[in-house]
Amino acid sequence: MKKNNSRRNFIQNTTGFIGASYVFLLSACKTISSGIKGSESNLSPDEMLEACIIGSGFGGAVQAARLSKQWPGKVMIVERGNRYPKGSFPRTQEQFKNIVRSHPKDKVPSVVSLPEPSNGVFEMRNYEGMDVIVANGYGGGSLLYGGALMEPWHPDADKSWPTEAKIQNIKKYYPIVKDVLQARPIPESSPGREELPKHSFYKALAKNLKRPFGLLDTGFFFGNDKNNPLPPGAKEKNKYGAEQEACNFCSECTLGCNYHAKNSVDLNYLYAAENRHNLKVQDGKIVSRIEPLDEFGQFNPVMTGAHGYRVFFTDALDYSKKYIVETKRLIIAAGTLGSTEILIRNKTQFQTLPFISNTLGKGFSGNGDFAGVVLNPKEESGTHYGPTTSQYIKFYDEDDRKNSFVLQAFSIPPIFEIVDWVVQKINSPGDGPIMKVWNRFRKKIPGITDPNLNLPYLPSSMAAYAYVGLDSSDGKFSYNKETEQVDLKWHTEKNMTLYKKMMNQTTQIKELTGGSLAMGAPNWIQPFRRNFTMHPMGGCSLGDSIDSGVVSAKTSNFGEVFSYTNLYVCDGSIIPSGLGANPSLTIAALSEKIAEGITGQAASSEL
Repeated sequence: MKKNNSRRNFIQNTTGFIGASYVFLLSACKTISSGIKGSESNLSPDEMLEACIIGSGFGGAVQAARLSKQWPGKVMIVERGNRYPKGSFPRTQEQFKNIVRSHPKDKVPSVVSLPEPSNGVFEMRNYEGMDVIVANGYGGGSLLYGGALMEPWHPDADKSWPTEAKIQNIKKYYPIVKDVLQARPIPESSPGREELPKHSFYKALAKNLKRPFGLLDTGFFFGNDKNNPLPPGAKEKNKYGAEQEACNFCSECTLGCNYHAKNSVDLNYLYAAENRHNLKVQDGKIVSRIEPLDEFGQFNPVMTGAHGYRVFFTDALDYSKKYIVETKRLIIAAGTLGSTEILIRNKTQFQTLPFISNTLGKGFSGNGDFAGVVLNPKEESGTHYGPTTSQYIKFYDEDDRKNSFVLQAFSIPPIFEIVDWVVQKINSPGDGPIMKVWNRFRKKIPGITDPNLNLPYLPSSMAAYAYVGLDSSDGKFSYNKETEQVDLKWHTEKNMTLYKKMMNQTTQIKELTGGSLAMGAPNWIQPFRRNFTMHPMGGCSLGDSIDSGVVSAKTSNFGEVFSYTNLYVCDGSIIPSGLGANPSLTIAALSEKIAEGITGQAASSEL
């Protein structure tokens, strides 16, 4: 840290001559500069914002609540996706046409590229060795996550982490986050609901496997009284004032909850920030360029944040609409893909933040994600009843600690129409390799006879699993000058032992349950052998110094970007390695610690 401070002081102290020269040049180009600004809308014309937050997921929402409480009316959040009021998530085949994020001008390796801009809630990227699925909306990943709020349990989960960032030092924030999200295990039974078949199915499975079974804390709404769950669909305001419905076990969680029965952050952290502390919200906007300002309020590339930042963004669908804000503090919480890409472009492409650590982009992890499916188990698996994720089976082996993992039963929403539509878009008119694999797969499922898949649900003769483990966490993002893309390289072969162990476990479950077929996700089928993740992490890792990370792991300035002041990152991108558990709880806990450092106010469940 001392070395870093010396570097920062050197940079600040040598800006006299450079800064004066730069201001002179700016003055000489005043007419041009004014013309550029004239095409943009300044959203903070009267005074600088106290804070601007980019992204509204678990990390950004925590910042929005804490910082807007500290500076009411002077905090803005910028979110690329749209708001999703109750009942607005796509469900019909016609609505599915706009379910993905796609823009012809985007320089990203998108799985689905549409001819017209679409700002849907799903974004799917296709990188070397890894497909990534992330959320795009006001509430970030909480809109689509399965509800699991799991603390890291593997003894090696934080083995490589800096000392002050280790889980034992953020553990105190877990109960605070759980309290805000009203976390609890799914009630075994309650008025109007049957006991979850998948609980009894997986209890029996765990017993046969001689592995520990447990219920997860989950972020679903069953009313404010934990001892007396509301009947399905009953309405009640949560403790922050947002009206929600009690969960009806429809299993549509990962498509976005149209009943507001999932405690996504737009119904707690963000709701309180807006309704109690006048948080300013700009949704449907994409951030591109970030400029550190000098004492004259002008961009100066050698400045390091002492005088604030200017942030440029555009409308998410119409890139000709441009906006700027100026802020004293900038918090980047755009998710692992978004935050890493924003910083890489500003360090390498725009060169507006040149002093960011050269470790930027390193340490990507897919969190050991893997999917397993068993067709036709003899017992009812409850795949289509109840919240997406509510229980787990642990597979821990002292002789193979690195390749230990968790299996979580996965309730499947009505996604066949969506997947079929996506596959057809990729392989239109339907004779491509992915379509051929997909056609073979769906023929194996009893009940699927309509070639157009005009069914609103999956058959019940299926059991689906989501695995999470500790992967190599050594993927790397880099900027490609030729394509102007931020690319990701993932080493599938380095993780084959883990993936094969998960696949073998799926096969063993097939044998134990009398199933007819065990398989991974469709993209794992030969010849693709590609994995996917919905839990991307890393790229802006916490470190003890600029040589080991992008943001500081020191409690004194936790989460602050090395070489810059008042510039923070707080989302999954700062986690130094895979967790082997669902990351949402840890992301929010890390953000609580960062917000505590920024505001000087102790975290609590009061928002």
